[in-house]
Amino acid sequence: MSSEILTSNIIQNTTNSAMSSYEKYSLLISIIAIVISIGVPLLQWIYKKAKRLRLSIIPFENNPLLLLFNESGCYFKLMFCIQCEDQDTTITSIDATLTRQSDSWEKTYKWSFLESTYINWLGNNSANRLNSATYARPYKIKENTLEPFIIEFSAQDDASKLNSECNDNETSLSQFMYFNPDYKISSCKNIDELKTTIAAIKAGYKQTNEYSSINKTLKQYFYWKSDSYLLNLSIHYGVDNCKQCSYEFEISQEEADEFSRNFEEITFCRLHKSCNLPNNLFSLNKNIQAHT
Repeated sequence: MSSEILTSNIIQNTTNSAMSSYEKYSLLISIIAIVISIGVPLLQWIYKKAKRLRLSIIPFENNPLLLLFNESGCYFKLMFCIQCEDQDTTITSIDATLTRQSDSWEKTYKWSFLESTYINWLGNNSANRLNSATYARPYKIKENTLEPFIIEFSAQDDASKLNSECNDNETSLSQFMYFNPDYKISSCKNIDELKTTIAAIKAGYKQTNEYSSINKTLKQYFYWKSDSYLLNLSIHYGVDNCKQCSYEFEISQEEADEFSRNFEEITFCRLHKSCNLPNNLFSLNKNIQAHT
């Protein structure tokens, strides 16, 4: 009798210890949920890393290139968009090389300033545009976005040397005015007298060796001659990657002549500024074409 009872208890315990169908399904669902919660993000991460980063350069449609010549020498601004596809990236630096076709003159420029897009608050007059600029620095671009850029490219060595020459010219011009009693700007009673006096100062200073010297220096730093130019743009991104593209543009003889008139404007620009008179420095907007 006791052995029958013992056998019955063992069978009952074995039956009770076995998992029910509900418990089996619950365990299976839990395992599947864990696999999905880990596997799906892992697969997404692997897929994202497997995709190849693609950068495209899209210049602004109208006049994306602005050429300038002033106390900083010859430099330019370039307006374009960077299209980033499939992965985030960081633009670490951008430089550009200009090559003149006829004589193979070449100059490398580094990005110096990043300008914000203009905010027009009164029409299209450039004098009514609000804008800000910051020093060039690494820039993060998110995946599948299109970022606009207005970048100033300058040759810092040229700018430093030419600015020093302009400082010396300012000193020479001040001494020239000081030792000529007819050139006393402080005695001018109205704007007409001021303009007449400044015209006389310019005419007199143009006869000096100092004027010839500053003009000779300016010619050394003047690059915008009538010719065809090749612009090679190099965009460095990520750890050690570089996107390159090339564009062409031309400067006509008429445009080069307009630029050469900046010699006089640069020579006397600080005098104009001290008298609250505008400077009429010529700058040139150009369209560019992709070079193949």
